[in-house]
Amino acid sequence: MWHSKGHKRRGIVLVMVAFGLVVLMGMAALTVDVGRTALAVQRAQSVADATAMAAALQLPDTASANTSLLDALAANNGTGSWPQLTVDTSQGVTYYGPGDTVPGYAVLDVKEYVARVTTYADDAYTFARVAGADTMHVARSATAKLILSHGALPVIFTKQDVDWEDGFASSGSGVYIDGAMHSNSSIVFHGSNITVAGLVEYRNSLTITGSDINLLEGSALGVIEEYPIDFTWDDFLPWDYEVGDWIITATSFDFGHVHVNGNLTIQSSNFHGTNGIIMVEGNVTFNGSGADLENVTIIAKGTITFNGACQSMTPYGDNPALMSLSTADKAIVFNGSGPETEGAIFAPNGGIVFHGANTSVHNGSLVALSVTMKGGQYRIVGSEDPSIIVRNVRLVQ
Repeated sequence: MWHSKGHKRRGIVLVMVAFGLVVLMGMAALTVDVGRTALAVQRAQSVADATAMAAALQLPDTASANTSLLDALAANNGTGSWPQLTVDTSQGVTYYGPGDTVPGYAVLDVKEYVARVTTYADDAYTFARVAGADTMHVARSATAKLILSHGALPVIFTKQDVDWEDGFASSGSGVYIDGAMHSNSSIVFHGSNITVAGLVEYRNSLTITGSDINLLEGSALGVIEEYPIDFTWDDFLPWDYEVGDWIITATSFDFGHVHVNGNLTIQSSNFHGTNGIIMVEGNVTFNGSGADLENVTIIAKGTITFNGACQSMTPYGDNPALMSLSTADKAIVFNGSGPETEGAIFAPNGGIVFHGANTSVHNGSLVALSVTMKGGQYRIVGSEDPSIIVRNVRLVQ
């Protein structure tokens, strides 16, 4: 009897071992399928991100957005890719435009568009079928936002981000700004007959007091941004020759690449300066009216002041026309009326101020800590082609 019982016990142990092996193999098999599912989820999210970005880039043209989306999907479903993903453009894709509410995100502002895309993966399980699961179903979504803007540079960009300081303030009438504006703080328009052709973007507040003020592409809350250009003093080294404090009384001068180790003062009226880069350790002052700078760039560590009317100005090559590194509120100031200037004017640490009036025209961007326009009859046209549309796309969900 004892011997017989031993055989029975060994038989029971063998059954239990066999059962345990089946359970362990089943768990191992399920682990394999769980791992494959995790990989499928990760890939579905990655492709959802890519297709949403591709679609958003083409908005508001939804037909082109669908084409771009499907092209991105095909590129991600190349040979050997697993799992193969699908997008149902009739149910798995939604487009939103200005004024629309994107669920779980925000109400879209002017020149904002959103593409929300869901990708799907359906694949047969390898081992999980023993547990009654035949097919793996995965769905992942992504939301991408497109922001449209004019040109590579805003017509006016102000970096001032202190809440109680205005980035841009205009108190004159008859102002036309042909392009987009961005301020890291507030924007103030006082006066009448003011038109801005591009999007007006501000962070703290937008104040409009006056009549006939037209923002043709509307306004929008923005975020703090860095300067769109990054010129430094060192970018213009080395110079060809050097002088000390320099007072020019002649009516014309051909500059070359000169370093002024002090202040530069132009005393003559109707001065005509040509062909050069002028690097000034101190201040630059134009005391005569009618200054004409042709193919000239001025870089100063101090202030740049035009006390008389500036007749015209064009920069040296692709450089800015004027750059002041001064921290003064009036780092670059036009006190005279009627300037016709061209090229970027850059005051990274201070302000640009226009006091004069009488049909002043600037063909170039104003980029500074702050910009103040106290006189009227200004026309500011961006240094980039205003017909160029810049598309910025980012994932938001």
